[in-house]
Amino acid sequence: MGLLTQTSQIDARALINEYDLTNLKAHSAFMQGQESATSELYLQAFELSFRLLSRHDVTTETLRLSVNACLNCFDFCPPPNDNDERHYLALTAHKLDRIVSSHLPRDLRSCALTAYAEIARLCYQLAQKEAAVTSQKVVEQCQDCWERYCSELIPSH
Repeated sequence: MGLLTQTSQIDARALINEYDLTNLKAHSAFMQGQESATSELYLQAFELSFRLLSRHDVTTETLRLSVNACLNCFDFCPPPNDNDERHYLALTAHKLDRIVSSHLPRDLRSCALTAYAEIARLCYQLAQKEAAVTSQKVVEQCQDCWERYCSELIPSH
């Protein structure tokens, strides 16, 4: 293993550890009834997961963390609006779309497509409640992506 690969793995592990610690702090804040702190900490955890998702060495663990971060934000943070530059669902969906359509290994792309569907499910719920245009666009883009790549990436039994 080369020094660059080793350094990259150490950097990713440090981000994952920071993500885990931030989630623990958010859970603690929630248990203490600190809604604002809970929301802020889960948004920080999302930012960490997004940094991991933006790296060149994406893993299935990274995909799982990204979905979990969005689920936590969905449950504990104010809903993103169409003017929000840091619309966590739209940002994550965009990255997942790029991974699915990339030349990365098939199993990773398959996991990304499944993660994308989970993000689209959250967007669908948000669009139903908030009439959110951005979320509706994510749902439509995910449907297009699913139709394009499902037969290639999702094994049928």
